[in-house]
Amino acid sequence: MNRNKPGSLLIKITSLTLMMMLLLTAVPAQAQTQQELYQQGLDALYGQNGAEKSPEQALIIWGPLALDGYAPAQSALGYLYLEGIVVEQDLEVAIGLFEEAAKQGDAYAQERLGYLYYNGRGVPQDYAQAKSWYEKAALRDKPDEQALYQLGMILLYGLGTEADPTSARGYFEQALDLGVAGAAYTLAVIYTRGMGVAVDAQKAVAYLKQGADMGSPAAKTALGKRYIYGDGVEKDVQKGIALLKEGGEGGNASAFNSLAVLYDLGQDVPQDYAQAMAYYEQAAALGNAASAYNIGILYQMGRGVDADMDKAQAYYAKALAMYEDTIHLPDSMQQVAYMLKNGYGAQADPARARAFYQRAAELGNAESMYALGVMLAKGEGGDANREEAITWFTSAAERNHSDAMVYLASLLSEGESGQDWEQHRRRPLLSFLLRQKRQRGLHPLTTGAGFAGWAVR
Repeated sequence: MNRNKPGSLLIKITSLTLMMMLLLTAVPAQAQTQQELYQQGLDALYGQNGAEKSPEQALIIWGPLALDGYAPAQSALGYLYLEGIVVEQDLEVAIGLFEEAAKQGDAYAQERLGYLYYNGRGVPQDYAQAKSWYEKAALRDKPDEQALYQLGMILLYGLGTEADPTSARGYFEQALDLGVAGAAYTLAVIYTRGMGVAVDAQKAVAYLKQGADMGSPAAKTALGKRYIYGDGVEKDVQKGIALLKEGGEGGNASAFNSLAVLYDLGQDVPQDYAQAMAYYEQAAALGNAASAYNIGILYQMGRGVDADMDKAQAYYAKALAMYEDTIHLPDSMQQVAYMLKNGYGAQADPARARAFYQRAAELGNAESMYALGVMLAKGEGGDANREEAITWFTSAAERNHSDAMVYLASLLSEGESGQDWEQHRRRPLLSFLLRQKRQRGLHPLTTGAGFAGWAVR
């Protein structure tokens, strides 16, 4: 990429600032400090502290300050170029401004550079570079709260570095203390899945309630699902639906998908395929892969629409592409694995499916632990390995995955030599597993087709 040289960057900023000053009333001439002028620009941008909202005036104020090398103004001007506010969006100019400010230690500029490298906007995606910039912004006397959160995400999922859920949790806790509502949701995920901690549903629910109170759409969505299921809270379907609607209105696509599933299945609400499709389409339009996948199911099964396998595969392909965009997340890995295993949206590829299940399982995804155990037990996508299968079924069972409990009980009770049975029969978990098997009267089955985006609560 041909990045703007400092000279051309200055020319662009100078030219635009002069043009805006000719069009609009300039800044009053009285002497003011750079900090006072910078604050005046903020007031104009947001229409606060009695100032009239005028992003144009903010540009006029910040332009000369940026040219003088004032880091906060360079960052602020970078924000305008990044978002295309008043000026035409120009990522190269934004990056140049952020870099100039970051050299002077500006935390916001450092955090924004981390964001750009994390997402591959204007630069090649590079998690190592993102981590470096986030660390600069987070590990300081006055840390940037978003940098703390994003550094936690990198360490939680091992993006470009070794996973470190313990350190990640510490960063999320700091971010939450600084008011980042999304950190409460992520801490709930950590305690729900047992990522570097023991599974603790009570803590998970407490964090979800805290996040919902702080306005996190993701926390509202996850808490809404728990109320609908009575999962860790007293079942309250209407409260759950209300929270899902709030989550959706806040931009959480998963909330619309979850509402769609309720109407699709007629679960605690009258079955209504038209309403389900409407919610699925809302979620898919927001980039929700699960909804595109679920629309594919409707067309494949002919539920509320004429059965059409071509349309189903087209939606599966869309879903697969969306999941691959977030393949660093274990839920996405799990769903990609399921689709590759079954040939949804792409040619069936059990070996790749098994590899994705392995990666997701290592990141604490219980459904992937179970599915990987099935593939290992049956020799699907690679050699059979009964001992590894037992290990993964045990991990999933300890995370309350009921199918894994049943499969593990059968695998141990039907062991080849009886050695496994003697080794495990005294464990409290096995007694519970055998009770589950007897009560359900089930024989182990492979993972069945389900509704994406609903299993993880």
